[in-house]
This record gives sequence, structure tokens and C-alpha cells, in this order.
Amino acid sequence: MNEQHPIRTNSVGHRDDQINSDRRIDLSLKSLDTIPENLVQFSGVTILIASFNRLRTLPSYFAAFTSLLELDLRLNEISEFPVVLTNLPQLEVLDLRMLPVPLFVM
Repeated sequence: MNEQHPIRTNSVGHRDDQINSDRRIDLSLKSLDTIPENLVQFSGVTILIASFNRLRTLPSYFAAFTSLLELDLRLNEISEFPVVLTNLPQLEVLDLRMLPVPLFVM
């Protein structure tokens, strides 16, 4: 007989086993205006989706995500390039589409 194990969730509503097993966090469509600081406990995450929120910038503690390979920030309110991203040496894919104003002026 198989016993069901309770699914633990963390404070942002993600299953702990799902975050740990595939190293991906999806925060899309959560009406966030900042990335929750308690996510730094998952600093080994490789994919972070934070699209369709109200983010204006990324906090300094975001630099803890040194294993991040992909970051999706589509459709947020970011109007200046988040300097903290320069501290993410593994970042390969950065999606900044559909932001309110261009990040770079040519």
C-alpha cells in the first residue's frame, strides 16, 4: 500500500520538492512588486520566471542567485537595467521583452 506524503509548500506557494528537484521557480502572475527575500534560501535555482508582475527593479539580495542560468522578467515595470544582474556569472538567458520603456538608448 502506497502512503501519500504531504506536499510541503514554502511561503510563496511553491512545492519545496518541486523547487529542489528541477531547480526552477515560477513567480509569474503573482502581482509582485519585489522578489521575496526568503527566496535566497533557494539560491541554487537555475531558472527563475518572474514575468507578468509589477517589479520596478531587483533587490540587492538578488545577487545570491549565482547559479541562475535563465531569468524571465517579461511584462514588468522595470525601466532601468537592474545592475544586480551583472553579479550573476552563470546567466545565459535574460528575457526583458515588453517592458514599459526601452532599457537602452542608442
